[in-house]
Amino acid sequence: VAYLIFSFLLRRWHSLLSEMHLRVKERTADLQRELARRQQLEKEIAVVAEEERTRVGRELHDSLGQHLAGTGLLAETVANHLEKENNTIQPTARKVVRLIDQGIELTREIARGLYSSELDGDGLFSALESLSRSVGKGQVKCEFEHSGKPPRSKELATQVYWVAREAVTNALKHGQPQHVWIHLRTTDDYLRLKIEDDGRGLSQSTREDGIGLKVMAQRAELAGGRLRVEKAVQGTVVHCEIPLGEN
Repeated sequence: VAYLIFSFLLRRWHSLLSEMHLRVKERTADLQRELARRQQLEKEIAVVAEEERTRVGRELHDSLGQHLAGTGLLAETVANHLEKENNTIQPTARKVVRLIDQGIELTREIARGLYSSELDGDGLFSALESLSRSVGKGQVKCEFEHSGKPPRSKELATQVYWVAREAVTNALKHGQPQHVWIHLRTTDDYLRLKIEDDGRGLSQSTREDGIGLKVMAQRAELAGGRLRVEKAVQGTVVHCEIPLGEN
């Protein structure tokens, strides 16, 4: 009798264990499908947001920028005419011209902050080279070097570009460097981006709570990669590594 009871309990235990494993497996599969669905949704949202960002940037550059440029030419003509007549309001007209020129430059800066026209043309290498030149116009020297071939995926190139741009912006804003270096390496399997500077480095609070770092990490994840930020002996190093097998 004891043997029969033991056999029954053993079979029951095996049955419950199998049922539990089956439920865990089904639940795990459900969670994996839900996670995949959310990741796909995040990617689709990011694509739509990037398209809208690009549209607004182009509108600023092409429409508002051109409108201001035309207004500036007209104001310049009026100022020249007033100058020939020695009109007393000529200095005011010149001030209007300067304000319009400042508005044009501000519009271009905002547009460049929203999209990179080079990504639509020669791709990621050209966009990062343009970013380097733009930074180099100031007091900070910025160098860009690359090896390998640029990624074929426009979405991937876009995410990598904005990671690099945000990293450079963070370095200039928080690190006060003299030099910034942008390194990009691509192989058949991986894309590796590294941005380093010789500034004072990011504070602990910025590394933990900085919105810019969180945005960079999210962009890296959307591209299927990961972001790592290190405090160097001097300055900060940002690493972004993305496998290219699925991109």
